[in-house]
Amino acid sequence: MILEHTRSAASPSLNPEEIPQSGFVPQLAMVSRALWNAPVRNALLLLATALFLVIVATAYGQIRLNSWNQPFYDALARRNFGQFLVQLGVFGIIGGTLLALNVAQRWLSEMLKLKLREGLVHDLVQNWLSPGRAFRLASAGPIGVNPDQRMHEDARHLTELSADLGVGLLQASILLITFIDVLWALSADFVFHVEGRYFTIPGYMVWAAVIYSGSASLLSYWVGRNLIGQNAERYEREAGEWARTHRGSVVELHAYALESAASTPAAVSQLHRIYPETAEAQVLHERSLERGDCPLFPPGSYERRPKVATPHPGLLLAGDAIRVDLPVALMERAATTGWCAANRLLTSWGLAGHPLHTVPTTGRSPLLRWLATRERAARS
Repeated sequence: MILEHTRSAASPSLNPEEIPQSGFVPQLAMVSRALWNAPVRNALLLLATALFLVIVATAYGQIRLNSWNQPFYDALARRNFGQFLVQLGVFGIIGGTLLALNVAQRWLSEMLKLKLREGLVHDLVQNWLSPGRAFRLASAGPIGVNPDQRMHEDARHLTELSADLGVGLLQASILLITFIDVLWALSADFVFHVEGRYFTIPGYMVWAAVIYSGSASLLSYWVGRNLIGQNAERYEREAGEWARTHRGSVVELHAYALESAASTPAAVSQLHRIYPETAEAQVLHERSLERGDCPLFPPGSYERRPKVATPHPGLLLAGDAIRVDLPVALMERAATTGWCAANRLLTSWGLAGHPLHTVPTTGRSPLLRWLATRERAARS
C-alpha cells in the first residue's frame, strides 16, 4: 500500500520499501505515532488500561490459588470436615473470580483487535480514496493488485498478530514479576549438598527458570531460523537447478476443465496478456503434462450433477461432485456441500446452522445483470 503524508521540508522522507529493513526502534516509533494520531486512540487506551488491570488481577488470583493449596491439604490431613468445607468455599470464590477474569480478558482482547483493525482500515481506505491513487496503484506492480482484498487481509493479520503478541507479552511479564517473589522465597529453604559441603544459592529457582527459558528460546531460534529457507528450497530445487543451468526463469502454467488437450500457444498467449512483461521472453524449453484428475467435471456437466437435497428424507449428498449454487470447485465444493448438508440436518432438528460466507454471486448493477441475461439468451 502506498501512503502519502504531508511533511515539512525539514522532516525526512521515508521510503516504504525501507520500512521492513529498518530497526526495531524506528518501526516501534512509527507505529506509536500512528496509534497516537488515530481517531480510536482513546478507545485503545481505555481497552489497554482495562486489559492491564484484568491481567494484574488474574496474576493476583493465581497467587491466591497457590496459597490456598496449603490450608486445603492441611484440612484433609487433619480430617477437619468443617475446615474442608470452608476451603471448598474459598476455592469456589477464587475459581469463579479467575473464570470471570479470563472471560473479561478474552472480551477485552477481541475488542482491542477490533478497534485496532477499525483504525487501520479507516486510515488505509482514506489513503486509497485519495485523488489519483487508483491510477498510481494500477501501475504500482504486484503490490497494487486487488488493494481492497490486501487491506482486508493485511489489516486483519497485522492487528490480530500484534494484539496477541502484545497481550501475551504483557501477561507473561506480569506473571514473571509476581512469581519471582514466590520462587525466591521457595529457594531460601533449599540447601545443596556436594561432597560433604553445604551451600545455598539465593533465588536459585529464579535463575534456573531464566536459564531454562533463555536456552530453550535460543535453541529454538538456532534450529528453526534456517527451516523456512530450507523448506522453500525443497519446493524450488528442481526449478532452481534448471534456472541456474540455462540462466532463465521457470514459469508454470495450469489449465483446468479442458475439452481437449492443452494448447501451449493458447496458454502462452494468456500469460502474455496477464503479464505483458513476459512477451519478450524467449522460450528455451517446455514440458507438457496432461492428467485426468477431474474426469467427473467436464464443461457443461453442472446441470447434470445431483444437488445436496434428495427426494428421500434424511438423505443428503456432499462432495466435490455435488452441485451447489456457489462459486466453488473441487475441495472447496466438497467442504461447502458438507456445510450445506449439515445445516439442512440441523434445521430439520430445530437447531441453528452455521453461516456460509461467499463472494457476491450476482453483479451489483441490475441493468448490467439484465443485459447479460439477454445476451446469454440470444446466444443460446
